[in-house]
Amino acid sequence: MSENFENVKVGDMVVIRSRYGDTVEEVKKVNKATFSAGGVLFHKRDGWERGGDPWNHRWAELGTPEKMSKVQKEEKTRNMVNYLTNFPYSNLDYDTLEQVFDVLKNVKNQEK
Repeated sequence: MSENFENVKVGDMVVIRSRYGDTVEEVKKVNKATFSAGGVLFHKRDGWERGGDPWNHRWAELGTPEKMSKVQKEEKTRNMVNYLTNFPYSNLDYDTLEQVFDVLKNVKNQEK
């Protein structure tokens, strides 16, 4: 979990981990002891957030293609579920709502 970021440079991609989920972010700023990504300042020596909230302490990991792909897929899944959960279905006309219902019903039946 603890990685060294001494060679990190602006434009590098990192995975930011926290208790609330992970994101892929670009390194925006680098100085002698810290770097910034996703609006958060991290220590170069170990990738841990500098300061911050003890209940949501974040850390960075070097962004390998495998890690970034996995995190981006998880993040997109969360976003799609939130979108569908909060969608105002009652504002759809009857025919459109019936089409949405049929698609979801078919997907559910395929899972059985």
